[in-house]
Amino acid sequence: MNCIVLLAYQTEAGFFARQRLELGFTPRLVLLNTPVNNREFFETAGEAAEGVFITYLAIDRRHPAAAAYRAKYGAEP
Repeated sequence: MNCIVLLAYQTEAGFFARQRLELGFTPRLVLLNTPVNNREFFETAGEAAEGVFITYLAIDRRHPAAAAYRAKYGAEP
């Protein structure tokens, strides 16, 4: 399977997804950032959001780095 991996903000990613569909560009679209996982992306992309993979980094709250972050900043990472 061919893929396009894209790092973009929500509006630009939505336009790209929509244009990809309008042009008949067939590779699967994979978006690599959390800001895209919101209403603005889906409103901009419309039907072109169907089948798009959206990924983001997860935090292991048990990792020593998470404990150090909590100790330093008093908040969850």
